[in-house]
Amino acid sequence: MDYRTIEREIRNNCNGFCALDDWIIDCRGFISTQIVAFNLFVEIHIGSMDDASFMQNIFDMDRHLATRKMVPPNDRIKDMHFSVHNLTSIHTTIHHGCKLSRIVELSSMINRFDQYVNGHNIDKSGSKRDEIAIDKLLKETEDFLNQNNSVLPYTVPKRPNEINLVWFTNSDEIKTSLHGNTYDATTVRDLLGLLHFRSGRFYLVEYEYDYDMQNNPQKPVVFHSRFADYWRPSFRSDGWGTTLNLKTFSDGVSETVFLDANWPKGTFKKLGHCRELQIPNEHDQWKTYLDRRINDFKKWPGFNDSKREDLEYFLNKWK
Repeated sequence: MDYRTIEREIRNNCNGFCALDDWIIDCRGFISTQIVAFNLFVEIHIGSMDDASFMQNIFDMDRHLATRKMVPPNDRIKDMHFSVHNLTSIHTTIHHGCKLSRIVELSSMINRFDQYVNGHNIDKSGSKRDEIAIDKLLKETEDFLNQNNSVLPYTVPKRPNEINLVWFTNSDEIKTSLHGNTYDATTVRDLLGLLHFRSGRFYLVEYEYDYDMQNNPQKPVVFHSRFADYWRPSFRSDGWGTTLNLKTFSDGVSETVFLDANWPKGTFKKLGHCRELQIPNEHDQWKTYLDRRINDFKKWPGFNDSKREDLEYFLNKWK
């Protein structure tokens, strides 16, 4: 499958129109949406999903974009929702007992467990840094989960038929990568590429558990990412994705995604407040990152003359 084939399929089914292609062209000059569009292009060639599901998602994208033609390209792609039946990707190979970590924000965690534990009196921002109260909350929550294993979904859908995507990273890789560095909210956020926690107002907690072969870990694909520019596709064949290290704009650690998972038994670790993320010359950094991503695609072992032609066809839309 390549982009040219997809564009042709859409035009053949939509009286010559292709809202997806219009959006890609409109991304010109907007580096964040160019990154998202390139993520989609790479995903087409990696083939981490079966073709039928991938094409169904593409047609859903096209219909969504067609209803928002007058919206700026960075907002036009937002609020997409996909069927769970079309989000199955390559299975992530995880050995039994491998430790997985999920980073959660204190206020959202309190909201999730408020009816089960006594967290309603804690300042949700953690700004007062009542560490004793937070310790008590985390202990109560751990006890609740250990007594009621896998009965509580990670999140509650905000809309009918919305899919809960739960992201995990390899715990040991976090520890190895941060060996000799401060293990806190800021360093973990940067290593895991959690750009949505870029301000200094978030209090983060790490939840770690031993993988028990429950759920169905999958390779993260562009449709799981909700089109975030700080996510990128993975060329790995073992079903793992790789986070973006926001400090170095290079590989972070391995990540996987679960669909509609429940909280397992595990332990909490306080990471504290993030410091505000500062990226010097940020626009230039993201532009350099995109250029490097394009070069990495050219170095991919699966790159051939057909893919070169498709890449040139795609990139010419931004000239």
